[in-house]
Amino acid sequence: VVASKITGMEAYVDDGVDGFLVENNSEWVKSLEMLIQNPDNRRKRGLVGRKKIETQFSTEKSAETMLSIIKDAR
Repeated sequence: VVASKITGMEAYVDDGVDGFLVENNSEWVKSLEMLIQNPDNRRKRGLVGRKKIETQFSTEKSAETMLSIIKDAR
């Protein structure tokens, strides 16, 4: 994943681990070139990112979070 470095993206992309957070065009190009030229590295980052999203942002996890918010609001 290559994403713009904006507020909140750190929750989804761990810069340098499962993707890259970039601030300008040259960083976009550098990150995309690295991923294109290194398929094994690209796959590894993709698997790490997928695991994180599946565990931290699954339907079950989202439901737990929403239930907690509702219970706290009572």
